[in-house]
Amino acid sequence: MQKNCKFALFVFLVTLAFSGSAQKNLFHFGDISRSDLEMIVYQPDPDANAVILSDRGAATLHYISNKFQIEFERNVRIKILNTDGFDYANIEIPYLSEDRLTNVRACTYNIFSDSIVGTPVNPKEFIKDKSSKYHKTLRIAFANVAVGSVIEYQYKHTTEYVYRFIPWEFQAEIPTQLSEFTAEYNDFFIYNTLIKGDATSITKHTTKKDAYVGEYRTGAQILRWVGNNIPAFEREPYITGIKDHFIKVDFELAGTNFPGNSYQVLTPNYKDLPEKVLKRKDFGEALRNTGFLDKISKKIISNSSDDELSKLKAIREFVANKILWDGTYRFSTSENLKKVYTQERGNSAEINLILIAMLRKANLKADPVILSTRSNGSLHPSLAMIQNFNHVVASVKVGDKTYLVDASEPLLPYNMLPFQALNNKGRLINEANSIWVNLWNGEMKMTSINADVEIDSLGVVLGKINKSYSGFDGYRIRRFVKLESEKGYRDWLMSNYPSWSISGLSLQNLDSLTASVNEQFEFSTANLAEPTSIGLIVNPNFHLTNFSNLFVNEKRNYPIDFGCPEMLTYTATIKIPEGFEVDEMPRSISIMLPDQGGEFLFDCQKAGNTITIQSRLSIKQVRFEAKEYNKLRDFYTQAIRKQSELIVLKKI
Repeated sequence: MQKNCKFALFVFLVTLAFSGSAQKNLFHFGDISRSDLEMIVYQPDPDANAVILSDRGAATLHYISNKFQIEFERNVRIKILNTDGFDYANIEIPYLSEDRLTNVRACTYNIFSDSIVGTPVNPKEFIKDKSSKYHKTLRIAFANVAVGSVIEYQYKHTTEYVYRFIPWEFQAEIPTQLSEFTAEYNDFFIYNTLIKGDATSITKHTTKKDAYVGEYRTGAQILRWVGNNIPAFEREPYITGIKDHFIKVDFELAGTNFPGNSYQVLTPNYKDLPEKVLKRKDFGEALRNTGFLDKISKKIISNSSDDELSKLKAIREFVANKILWDGTYRFSTSENLKKVYTQERGNSAEINLILIAMLRKANLKADPVILSTRSNGSLHPSLAMIQNFNHVVASVKVGDKTYLVDASEPLLPYNMLPFQALNNKGRLINEANSIWVNLWNGEMKMTSINADVEIDSLGVVLGKINKSYSGFDGYRIRRFVKLESEKGYRDWLMSNYPSWSISGLSLQNLDSLTASVNEQFEFSTANLAEPTSIGLIVNPNFHLTNFSNLFVNEKRNYPIDFGCPEMLTYTATIKIPEGFEVDEMPRSISIMLPDQGGEFLFDCQKAGNTITIQSRLSIKQVRFEAKEYNKLRDFYTQAIRKQSELIVLKKI
C-alpha cells in the first residue's frame, strides 16, 4: 500500500474503539454426494479428464487487531474422471510471504464396499515453498487418488494487502460445474472491479447492508458472482497470456473515504501514473539511488566511440553480460540495486533499471517503459491497475531515433526486445511526457533456405543446403547452441532427418548478435524420390520447409497474435537425372491475405534439365481478430497444400 494510503489509514485507525470479529467456517467440509463419486463421464464435456464440481470462495474486509485485513475462505471439490486427471490432485496455493494460510484441510474420497471413505491428508505432509522473497506456495499431494475419486481442499487466507482485494477466476483448464465468489467490504473502501473474458455465463448479485467499523456506522457492499457449467479454457495457437481470456474478476483499490478525511484517490490513472511510480521505493527511488554506477559507467564509455549509439551498445552489452537474469519478470525491484549489481543476479526490472541509470550517467536520454509481458496479459487502455505491469524496458533516444532496449537476454542484439515483451503497448514513465509506446523495434522471425539438389536414376537425392536465420530465428539457434553445444545441434539435426546422411555441418556468425546465423551441410538420402514403373515421384520441398498448420480447428475463440512479422523463403534448384523428363510439376500461384496482412508466393519453372522452385510465406499483420480466423486458416491450408505438391519425372 502506498504512503498516502497508509497515512490516511493511520489517522482513521487510531480513532477506532474496538474491532469486529471475522466469520469462520463459511463452507462445510466433507459433505460429498454419492452421485458425484459415481459419476463416470461429465456429460457437458465427455472428453474431460477431470471436472471442478464446485469452487466457492468468500472474501471479507475486516478490522481486526487494530488493522484492516481481508479474510478469504475457499472450498474446492474436483472429480477425477480418468488417469490423465491425476495431475489435478496436486494442488498449489500461492500467497504473499507476510500473509497467513490457516485452517487448511484436504481429503480424498472414494467408494469402498459401497461406503464413502475419506482419506485425509496429514497436515505434516503439506509442503510450503518460498518461491521468491515476497511469495510462498503451499503444495498439497492427495493420497489414494484413483479414477472416480473426488478430492476436496479448503483453507483460510488472511492478508493485509487490501489494495487489490482478492481476484477470482471462474474458469480453469478443466470444466467447472459451479464457481461462486462473494466479496464484502465497507464503504470506507472504494474498489474498481474489472471483468475479463466471456462473462456471459456469470450472474452478478449486489446487495447492501449496514455495518460497523469500530464505533463508526457505515454501509457495506456485498457482491456475489455465480457461474454454472463453465467450459474448460482451451489453449489456441498464437495466443497471448491466458490471463487475458480466462473468465475472472479483478479488483484494485480506487480510493478511501474515511470519516474525518476527504475522499482520497489511490488508483493511479495513466495521467498520474508517472508520479505514483517514481515515488515508489522499489522503482523511482531505486533508480535515483545509483551513485555507485558513476565510475563504472564512465569507464565503460571511455572504451567506446564518442557517438551516442556506440555508448548505448557498450553499456547494454556490459549490463547484459554482467548481471544474470533470474528468470522472473517484474516491474519493480526486490533487492537494492547495488546488491543486485554486486551479486550479479536480478529480476528483469532490476537489470533494466540499472541499464537506464547507466545510460543516463553516459548523458543519454533514457526512460523506463513499464509493460505487461505476453504471458501476463494485456493492459487495460484506461484503468491503470498497477498489478498488471510486470516488466520494464528502456526507451533510449539516439539522434532522431528511439530504441527500446532490454538487457535481460545477452544473446539478443541491443535493438531487439525479448519476444515476451512484444505485447502491443507499454507506458513510458516520464514526469513531463508519459505516453503509450508501441512495443516493437522492427523485430522479425526470418529464415531463408537454399537447396541445390541432384537426383540419380535410382531416386537417390544428394544436396547442399544453406540456411540463414535472422531475428528471433537466429536467436533460437544461438540459444540452442549455447545450451547444447554445436555437437548437440548436430545431434538434433540428425534426429529430425533420421534417413539422411549428413556431413560437413557448419554454423557461422554464432558470436555476432547482429548478423544472420548461417548453416551449411550436405546430405544424401533415398527417401525423397520414389521410383515407379514409369519414372520418379519427387517431393521438391525435401522436408526442408515443413511447418504445421496450427489453424485446423473449425472455430476460433480468441485473437491470433504472432508477436512480430514472420517470413520463410525457400529456393531449390533440382537437376533432372539423365534419361528423364518432367511429366508433372506444381503450378505457380500467389495467395494474399486481406489488407496485405500476408502473402504466399510459389513459382516453379523448368529450364533445360533444371527445375527451379521459389516460395515465400510472409505474415506482415501481427494481430488478427477471431472473426478473421477462417481467412487465415484457408491461407495456411493452401500454402501447405502447395508446398506438398509433387514433381513427376518419367523415363524417356
